[in-house]
Amino acid sequence: MKKSIFIMLIIMIYITGITVFSEEEGLKDNDYLKSGIETLDKINKKSSYPIKDPADKEALDKTTSYITRKQDEAIWALQVLAQPICIIVFLINAYITLIGGIGSHKMKWSGFTGMILSIVVYTIILYVQTIFQISVNFIGS
Repeated sequence: MKKSIFIMLIIMIYITGITVFSEEEGLKDNDYLKSGIETLDKINKKSSYPIKDPADKEALDKTTSYITRKQDEAIWALQVLAQPICIIVFLINAYITLIGGIGSHKMKWSGFTGMILSIVVYTIILYVQTIFQISVNFIGS
């Protein structure tokens, strides 16, 4: 029991201690974190084969905005579906915890664990874009 609490404490300290800094200037309202896709100007500055034809730039910008919009719609749909499921799972586990408080000690902890897991899953679903971008930036640095 003490070992598991110690491991959970170490994990919590590690998770809360992550700080992410941006090296680029000129980002407004966390544009990069919102879209997750670099703009064409940034890509052209980094690329050894920049796009020079304005028609190509326009098509690429339209494609980028379309993909970003569809990505946001898909994530929104999953979030809308996940909310009632996570709430139902949370309530079921709350009842299991209540029953376990009266009777079995094992049921109490399994219900409590289920409640914690449903909260964690719902939080991950809500902040999936930000978590993904932070992970990519962390791995890429």
